Amino acid sequence: SLPPGVRAFWSHGSAASSGIALFVKQSFLNQFNPVKPEDWHVLIEGRLGYLHLEGPLGSLRLFTCYFKTRTDVEDRQNRLLAHQLIADAVPPKVECRSSIAGDFDYVINPEDRWSVPSGLRSRVNDSVDADTFQNLIAGPHGFHELFLLTNLSANCISAIPPNTNTPPINWGTLNTSVNRI
Repeated sequence: SLPPGVRAFWSHGSAASSGIALFVKQSFLNQFNPVKPEDWHVLIEGRLGYLHLEGPLGSLRLFTCYFKTRTDVEDRQNRLLAHQLIADAVPPKVECRSSIAGDFDYVINPEDRWSVPSGLRSRVNDSVDADTFQNLIAGPHGFHELFLLTNLSANCISAIPPNTNTPPINWGTLNTSVNRI
């Protein structure tokens, strides 16, 4: 069961994949209009969805994703489709702020991938996926990344705008991207 004061929104995966979930504190949701079932949108069952929140202070779209590991041409097409669906579902920043979190299952920076047998950096990245994210989502919608300066297995991205007194958020090993507030 969920901890007290937490709501969950999810889409089940298959026997081969776990699915996606978004856990949100009710105290955060209380800053918006009451959440209705139709505010949770599943774009790809078990892989991609978002929660749309509206309230007196504005709108927020919280995306969550679980990209399939790329192993063949069909997987490449599925990843491209997921990128395109996110790009199509992100509204203009003047209307709504957006955040993307989840397991993108690709590495942008060659320094982030380690070879398990050798324990050394492999210096390999997934440049096609990184370019697709940049060209379809980050560039057109103004998403920005903040990388943790630790040897984590995932890039971490935060919504902290520059030149504020807001403390950094430690997102752990979660891949997250948000458009600048």
